[in-house]
Amino acid sequence: MLTGCTGEAVDRLVIPFNPRAVVVYAGSNDISRLPFFSKGGEDVVDQVITYAEDLHMELPDAQLF
Repeated sequence: MLTGCTGEAVDRLVIPFNPRAVVVYAGSNDISRLPFFSKGGEDVVDQVITYAEDLHMELPDAQLF
């Protein structure tokens, strides 16, 4: 099971369909430089890596793009 609000959506909307491929678009809102909402690039990279690893555990045969 993936964590966080995105993870909950993926658990409901992606994993049950057992897709062959998943396109991951991430980070644009996180690095927008908006006060109180922005994160550093390293934080975003770490989150995307964790997300991709978790998604791969749930869907080992799916290609991630």
